[in-house]
Amino acid sequence: MEEAQYGLLSRLNISLFDKRLRDIRGKAFELFEQAWPLAIGQRIFSGEEDAAPLYIYCLARALISFGVKVPEELLRRDEKIIPFLKEKLP
Repeated sequence: MEEAQYGLLSRLNISLFDKRLRDIRGKAFELFEQAWPLAIGQRIFSGEEDAAPLYIYCLARALISFGVKVPEELLRRDEKIIPFLKEKLP
């Protein structure tokens, strides 16, 4: 998950020393903690290998909530994650 996180942040030109990151990461983790058990319980994801893509979408949502523009083309098109997040974490 860390590698995916750093990849997204670097593509957005966000420094790892950006003061907003602590709050952004906290929000992303909060979203992930809500989504992950629901996803596993509904068998949307099969295991930990699906954790990183889900976390990246949660991170993107957190970034957006802090005013950072996240172009959709930076996110992997995942037909499982997008509808699930829209339904469970509107």
